[in-house]
Amino acid sequence: MRRADDSVRHGNARLRAGPGARIGGGAEGNPDQVTGNQRELLLALALLSALTLIFLLVVATLGCATLVSAVHFAAVFLGLEILSVSLYAMIAYTCTRERSLEAAIKYLVLAAVSSAFLTFGIALIYAQTGSLSLASIARLEAEPDMRLIGLVGLGMILVGAGYKLAVVPFHLWTPDVYE
Repeated sequence: MRRADDSVRHGNARLRAGPGARIGGGAEGNPDQVTGNQRELLLALALLSALTLIFLLVVATLGCATLVSAVHFAAVFLGLEILSVSLYAMIAYTCTRERSLEAAIKYLVLAAVSSAFLTFGIALIYAQTGSLSLASIARLEAEPDMRLIGLVGLGMILVGAGYKLAVVPFHLWTPDVYE
């Protein structure tokens, strides 16, 4: 039965739910007196936490592999986004720290802006060349009169990738996120 303070009586121990709650045993809440059920709960939570981190690392590796093997702008974009989404979750992974959620939200907003730059640059390159393959950039440079649209598209791709990868003029947000 739930009480008003979001706690549950379990044997002689009180399990509290909510942020900052800890599982303690005994009437005094001494953490050294953990019962068998509480120990199983702690082990299950630790296993779930470890499996979540492993899953996020595998997804980030999948994004990196997609990015490395890309020969098409769509694959480059998908690889960067798969990598970024798993990084948002890994940054917010330690949600017990008050700064980790703030950092994840900042990274989410900055990555959304960089994705917008990257997508618009890819769209401009497509408008210039009619193709989404990475070889279309070579065709763009081979044209004698490289139009302004192609140059702006290349610049926007560089800006978007620069923010995503925290390359030097676009790196000022990284200490705040990875603090």
